[in-house]
Amino acid sequence: MTGFNVNKVAFDSEVTAGWQGRGACRQHDPDMWFAPALAPDAKRICQGCPVWRLCGAEADDADERIGIRAGFDMSRRAERTRLRIALGRVSPKAEYLEFTCGDCGGVFITRRGYRICPTCRGLVDAGPVRDHILALNAADIPRTQIAAQVGMSKHSMWHLFTGKKGELPLHVSKEIADRICAIPVPARVAS
Repeated sequence: MTGFNVNKVAFDSEVTAGWQGRGACRQHDPDMWFAPALAPDAKRICQGCPVWRLCGAEADDADERIGIRAGFDMSRRAERTRLRIALGRVSPKAEYLEFTCGDCGGVFITRRGYRICPTCRGLVDAGPVRDHILALNAADIPRTQIAAQVGMSKHSMWHLFTGKKGELPLHVSKEIADRICAIPVPARVAS
């Protein structure tokens, strides 16, 4: 099993043996670990969990990509990396390093050796930008039109959704993000 099914097994009422039966999550609604709006609550519950390492190791071993496991959002590459670091594991793709930003003093993780954090480099989280683009797509505004409207190349738009080697980009320039998010999502006309 992979993905959603592996996560759900920890919450199955039939599973009481093993580490899953000792998890702090057992007393809560399983959907909390899969609902983005409830992710902060799920992460707080995981913080005090006595079996977070076992949960995190299972998620890392299975290359989980959805849900909250061991207090980390498995859909976000940066958080999967933080989980691997917390577990004392080395990423199979590259060695990730933790740095303190030379400008603001904030701690961030990189595999490229940047000494300045993404925020100080003028970047923002790409997730909300992708979500806004998807909302625009749902309102029948194609990505090519969005790219043209904000002065972004078609290739850059494509890269935002495909990434390299299956890893979506974590950040996008603040200027482009602001332009994209300024495009209003039209209300759908009932047919």
